[in-house]
Amino acid sequence: MTIEHNKASRIRGYINKGNPVTLWRVDKLTASSIDPANGTPQNDLAAAGVEFTAAIKQAFRGCKFHVVTGIMNFKSFVYMPGDTYCMGYVTIGKEYTAERGERLVYTVTAHTVENNRHSDIVLQQTCKTSNPKKAVTNAKKYLRRVTHEELTKITSTEYHEAMTLQTDMIEDELYTACNALLGTRRNSFLTKDLAESPLMVEMFWQMDAGTMKFLSPDVEVKLKDVHRLHKEVKAIEDSLATDKVVCVQIHEVKIMGEKTHEFSTAVIGMNRWATDQVTDYCRYTEETLPEVIAGKLAVLTVCGMNSAVMGVGYRYDENTFYVIC
Repeated sequence: MTIEHNKASRIRGYINKGNPVTLWRVDKLTASSIDPANGTPQNDLAAAGVEFTAAIKQAFRGCKFHVVTGIMNFKSFVYMPGDTYCMGYVTIGKEYTAERGERLVYTVTAHTVENNRHSDIVLQQTCKTSNPKKAVTNAKKYLRRVTHEELTKITSTEYHEAMTLQTDMIEDELYTACNALLGTRRNSFLTKDLAESPLMVEMFWQMDAGTMKFLSPDVEVKLKDVHRLHKEVKAIEDSLATDKVVCVQIHEVKIMGEKTHEFSTAVIGMNRWATDQVTDYCRYTEETLPEVIAGKLAVLTVCGMNSAVMGVGYRYDENTFYVIC
């Protein structure tokens, strides 16, 4: 069974035990890469944006920009090609005070900033100054690529949600099958208890042994449905209790001029809210990647984006996967 999930342009969650952070997806926000240096500045904000982003480009070789043009401010997302999330974004706006008059204000917004002077979640990720040199220093300090550890912590909640959705769907099917077998509607909370009752367990055993005969073929079909779905529910429960779930991120690299792949991995815990349960960070090559992970990746790579597959895992995006081992 494969389930498709829609994904928002940004994700909000916890990387550490402090404040929640917001990350912006590269593929959602950057339909094209726009370098501010390639255009002619239309106003003083755009001119300041060209200088600001040029300094950032010098500090982070290979980074790209996506400018969101506006009359009242300059805004540009900063990212590295191939990354899932942006490093952050920078803005330049005008601020007026009676003492200083009008001035330009430079703001860096990134997941590494902890600004507890604000109650707003996004503003807690901002660092603001009117000094252009200080703004460049702030950009160098706070604009950082999202590490595999951070990506795992903030996206693992989505994996848990996908698996919960699958479990709920199968349990709903079991509820419907039980009602069809009994010809009556029961409380959904009692469905699993019914499937595990001594009478049902005995009927399942007799049916598997081939010693049960049915007056109605329809009853046999319905009992088999209940038995099959109950096995699936039990398999999910056993999997949640014993299986290891690994977040895998695939990187395309060049070694001696040849393209190959490397794999970042991290093991996640069963508690969707406990980011400190992410452990065992490793890096593998194509030759050293464990076979069980490679086999599950082979299945997930042919699935659509944001797809969950029972007993296999979840495809978060083009290069990030959750594998059930």
